Amino acid sequence: MLLHLFFLLWGILICLILSAPPSYIPLFVYIFIISIAILISAKKLLCIHKKCIIYGIIVFIFSYLLSSYVIFKPHNNNFMNFSTISSDKKAVIFFCEGEMEKYTPYYANAFLERVPFYIKPIFSYRIKKIYSELEINNKNNTLNLVARDVKSSILSYKPYYFYIAYSGYTPTLNDAITYAVNDGCSEIIVINYTPYENIFEITKKYVDYNKLTSNGINIKFTKSVQDTGEFHQYIVEKIINMPAKFDGIIFITKNNENATSIKTQLNEYYRKDDIFYITDNFENGIKHFINKGCNNILYVSLDESSSGITAEYFYPKIALKYSDKINIVGIKDWGYDKLLVKASIRCFLEKEK
Repeated sequence: MLLHLFFLLWGILICLILSAPPSYIPLFVYIFIISIAILISAKKLLCIHKKCIIYGIIVFIFSYLLSSYVIFKPHNNNFMNFSTISSDKKAVIFFCEGEMEKYTPYYANAFLERVPFYIKPIFSYRIKKIYSELEINNKNNTLNLVARDVKSSILSYKPYYFYIAYSGYTPTLNDAITYAVNDGCSEIIVINYTPYENIFEITKKYVDYNKLTSNGINIKFTKSVQDTGEFHQYIVEKIINMPAKFDGIIFITKNNENATSIKTQLNEYYRKDDIFYITDNFENGIKHFINKGCNNILYVSLDESSSGITAEYFYPKIALKYSDKINIVGIKDWGYDKLLVKASIRCFLEKEK
């Protein structure tokens, strides 16, 4: 029985060592080493046989799985007060991607939505290593600048309640909706500042829209800012104003329609259709232009609203692999621009009518 307690402890510690923030790791490793030392010194007092080891492994697996579930289980403690709802109160939520600034398992869960909970600690460890190289993730800073200007413009238009929500950070969309409901808002317009087309379908797994509707809350979702003419104009102007000339331009996106629209506008400037390549795989795009004998490539990340892990870690790693064969320059994210603010406001006004 005492041996099983060691296996129970080890299952918990392994899960914590994999998923806990770096500052806690020395403590957990120290406890792990001490427990092994205690076991070795006390082995004469323990009855260790094959059957006992098998049961111990089962206990280890159970404790690991339970720890993983507790660490990564969804947290939803929001309470909505529908008794104060007023038809005169309306809210706007600026919904963007967002990422954690420093590694924590709670926010790492946003990267692991499709990963089974029992292997989340392993994937979490990989994310932790990436953050150890990045140190600070500044993705939210640019998003907050855009949200600030959108808020200023909208509040000068009408007295809306205004909130910001992130898909990978806090406050979440569910948090922001809760704030709006508790402030008495009966109508909520969600500005979709993401590259995703249908955020209703994406978010309904953690936002109870049926409950909101049944309590008189009307929620409207705008189209993605990526679908606006202002966004296309911004990207086109940014590419044209690049100081270097390129013989290959990669559009990295899952939205071929928007990329095609941007490419069509650029054709008037470059006069060559085969200079462009649309893909959702950056490395495939590089290989495409290497095979064509190109020397200078520009990649444009159309699906990155701000510079986070993908832009600062994964894309540079891929580009570095081919740096001896080809020159690669990137527009790694949308960044900040007044045209992006205008795109957001256009989306809002179209839905507000």
